[in-house]
Amino acid sequence: MGKVEYEQLVASDPKAVMMLLMEKDREIEKLRRHLLNATKSRFGTKSEKLTNEEQQALFPLEELSDAPVQESLAAIKVPEHKRKAPRKRRALPKNTVVKRIDYPPSETTCGCCGKPLVELRKEITNVLNFVPAHFVLEEHARPVMACSCCKESAPVTTPTKEGVQLIPRCPAGVGLLSHILISKYQDHLPLYRQEQMFARLGYELP
Repeated sequence: MGKVEYEQLVASDPKAVMMLLMEKDREIEKLRRHLLNATKSRFGTKSEKLTNEEQQALFPLEELSDAPVQESLAAIKVPEHKRKAPRKRRALPKNTVVKRIDYPPSETTCGCCGKPLVELRKEITNVLNFVPAHFVLEEHARPVMACSCCKESAPVTTPTKEGVQLIPRCPAGVGLLSHILISKYQDHLPLYRQEQMFARLGYELP
């Protein structure tokens, strides 16, 4: 209904206008209730508190008055826990280097009578330690032989043993080259990190 039609209706019949407004209010209230019910069914109530009617429906007075006696439940037997055998330390390899450190006795005389104490046994405490790798410089001294009588004969130099130098004129030995190759291709340690590790030991190996 337009504004002009509404003004004409008000001027001609005020009762019809009142009826129209009441019908509009009823329609608004109906829509509001539909919206409220839809909201409650989807999101639930804002409060968990039950009304009196809801409480009576859930807990009737007849059931509360004549509550049956709860039957005693049978005892449940829980199996007892059995602890597993304690773990034993794994034996160290037989080729482990043992370094024995002997401690002098802290006391040699008895505190009561002053006589010398006698050793009964040794208390052994095993401590597994790690010694960082270190470099060893090998000097292969090869004699150069010459004849003191014949001036024309050339001196004879004893050759180096086979397998000492894998790369000619390279100071890196077999052990160093093996360590570099295993660290790179087996342990996936890049060369620049190995260079840093060697530098911490004081050796600059590019």
